Amino acid sequence: MRLKISSSLALLLFVLIWQSLMTAQERRKWEEPQNLSILNSVSDDFAPSYSYQERILYFSSTQSGYAEFQVSRYEARRDAASGEIRPRFSPPERVTTTLNQPRNNQSYISFAKDGSALLSTFRMTKRRSYLNIFQVAQGTTVFSKPDAVDVLNTDGFNAHPALSPSGKTVVFASNRPAGRGGIDLWTANRDESGTWQVPVNMGDVLNSDGDEITPHFASEDSLYFSSNGFGGKGGFEIFLSVRLEGKWQPPVPIVELNSEYDDSDFTMLPGNVGVFASNRTGSRGGLDLYVARFVPISQLVSAVEYKIATQTSFLTAEEFAMTDILPLPPCIVFEPNIGTLPNNLKHYNSDEINAFSPQNLRPDALTIYTEFLNIIGKRLNDYADATLTLGTIEGSNNALARQRMEAIRAYLQTVWNINGKRIFMKNSIGEINETKRRLMMYAGEDAVRCVEIFSQDPRVIAPVRIAGVNVIAKPKKLDLALDVRPRILLRSWNFALMRETASGSNDTIFRTAGVQLPFAGTFPIEPSSWGALPDELHAHLTGIDSLGRKGRREIAITVYRLPLEQKRAQRVQDKLIDRYRFFVPMGDNLALTIDQQTAMRDIVSLLTGAAAPGSTLTLTPYSFGEKSTMIQVERFAKTIVDDIKRQAPLFPAQALQIEPTTELTPPETPQERILARSVLLTIERPVPQSPQEKRGR
Repeated sequence: MRLKISSSLALLLFVLIWQSLMTAQERRKWEEPQNLSILNSVSDDFAPSYSYQERILYFSSTQSGYAEFQVSRYEARRDAASGEIRPRFSPPERVTTTLNQPRNNQSYISFAKDGSALLSTFRMTKRRSYLNIFQVAQGTTVFSKPDAVDVLNTDGFNAHPALSPSGKTVVFASNRPAGRGGIDLWTANRDESGTWQVPVNMGDVLNSDGDEITPHFASEDSLYFSSNGFGGKGGFEIFLSVRLEGKWQPPVPIVELNSEYDDSDFTMLPGNVGVFASNRTGSRGGLDLYVARFVPISQLVSAVEYKIATQTSFLTAEEFAMTDILPLPPCIVFEPNIGTLPNNLKHYNSDEINAFSPQNLRPDALTIYTEFLNIIGKRLNDYADATLTLGTIEGSNNALARQRMEAIRAYLQTVWNINGKRIFMKNSIGEINETKRRLMMYAGEDAVRCVEIFSQDPRVIAPVRIAGVNVIAKPKKLDLALDVRPRILLRSWNFALMRETASGSNDTIFRTAGVQLPFAGTFPIEPSSWGALPDELHAHLTGIDSLGRKGRREIAITVYRLPLEQKRAQRVQDKLIDRYRFFVPMGDNLALTIDQQTAMRDIVSLLTGAAAPGSTLTLTPYSFGEKSTMIQVERFAKTIVDDIKRQAPLFPAQALQIEPTTELTPPETPQERILARSVLLTIERPVPQSPQEKRGR
């Protein structure tokens, strides 16, 4: 008498058996999947597979119009901050060997540990072509040309081969006769001579009335696959079956990875990392690759859910011919009760200054601040008749104020060989009061720590003009939302947006912590201040709950490059860009400084000259902190607009706009607070056409 076991009971038995297998080690669970944006394109990206010999991830992409193999270098690297193993992928490259046959579709390659491989591509017959299974041999650097495995194929759909790690067994998807559903899983063994035997259907345990596709061996006795016939959230779902005592057990859905869309093509990588394909919302193309870690439950914070949301998962860094006009900072901010030069200023020795040029600096306000004294030293050398005046709100009578001014003079004398007689210190009451008024406008309560640098020669303190090829991000701003649920269980949290430098270290672009959740803000994306462009930005939200357990959420934002040479080769309509930054004073003072008035004359000239047709002017106010500060920055921007309309009445009103104020998280240092409160004026002009271009040649 045979005992019938219901499907629900069988599932329960499998779960109990699976749990028993985990008793010798800590139980694990899948993390929430993340879009593998560094590999994904606007086309379909799917069928990941790991090559043991090459330690490379293969996958297929339809970017060229055909399904072709791409590769990415994969490694599981330990995170220095958390100590956890995290997957890293290099930017993808198209396979240039015979694996990619011209004008053909090839996909779903599967590797055994001995280097043998099977893949899916089309086999031509007299009647039509069929997606069938082919084999290739993997040498040290190349593959053999794919050959059809006749015993595994029929005149029908035979694809998605999955080799066991030993290479002795294959499971694949086929719609051949004698199956249970539309597409079933079939299996075949390879004898000791290397010959594949006749395939057999894997039976009712693994096959449903629907379709079973994309199998993958995680080990000799564990098989992942996708099905739309065993129920679940909807579409194809990923399942796992294990083989016990030679029999495959009923499949269990991987609920942490599945969505209400199609999820398939699962593959397991070293380091307990899974990669699969899905067409869920948030994808760049029809199918995108997603990645998740299979981690010990102790690494998961089950009580607190961390959330990061942005308006995009990728940004484009587009190169333009650009000129940045950056003002010198209003002052140098010293450390409290310290008279020596601040460490955040760039210090050279006398042997290094010959190579220094302000025009070669990175075009961002903080870089100009760190190089402030060297810019002044270079200009004093260039203009031998110019002098310099230093001032504080207390003049030179206060010992600490005098020590700070002497530190500046000593640096210019020692490093830049400037005669000390050309550098003066303000002493009179009238001079001190005027210095105090200006410093209070920009530094507020930090004015007592500041030294103002002034020259009667406007060339010494003029804005720095940096021309060259620079980068603008699209979108220009990142909308960020952070939250956790339930909030009452959270003890503390930190957030950082970081980029990886060329040396492999992380550089923080933006950081915040401790403000009330939920947190929502917008901050500028300015690649010109990063130095080198990364392939990805990483957003990290970390926290500790009331029980002391750590939690985290991480998303990646892919950075796509659009070089100037590529735009010119594709004859993309290009622009010339001029960017002027104006620092905004505190209080009700809306008057422009002398340097700002000079810049305004340049701007009006550009908007009224021969290049004006097709030009646009955008003002971007930056603010932080209190509402009154934001209102002041907005009023300052409107004052500039009114002045431009008055001086350039023929410039189209629709080409002149003020973007919504970007409210920044308050910077950590006084100098950053001074530099952040500003208005950026961006003029975009069409590139003048040559006579040949005007004639359409």
